[in-house]
Amino acid sequence: MSYLARALKVQAYLHRGKNLTEIFRGIFEKADAEVGACYIPGTIALIQEEHPKLWAEIQEAEDRINFEWLRVKEGIGDMRNFEEAVGKWKRLHLRAIRFLSLMEGHTGSHS
Repeated sequence: MSYLARALKVQAYLHRGKNLTEIFRGIFEKADAEVGACYIPGTIALIQEEHPKLWAEIQEAEDRINFEWLRVKEGIGDMRNFEEAVGKWKRLHLRAIRFLSLMEGHTGSHS
């Protein structure tokens, strides 16, 4: 991809005067807030101990978020890939929270 094509792609992501860092931070913070709204203390420790495969998937999702962010910073990434990576990270965390909720009989809605 040429420099001009990369520059145009990055420019297309600039939205309402926000820079890429603000846009990416906003995407991640929204997902993090959704996870935080239903987080049960002890979830991470339980998943690490009882479900290492799920924990490994969460770690892989976090690595992919970082990878996709770096690709966009280099002008070769895609916003959609970043959003998909964040979405997967959120779904995996919510799955972990649901699991703990079922184990400990917590009530509440976790999607």
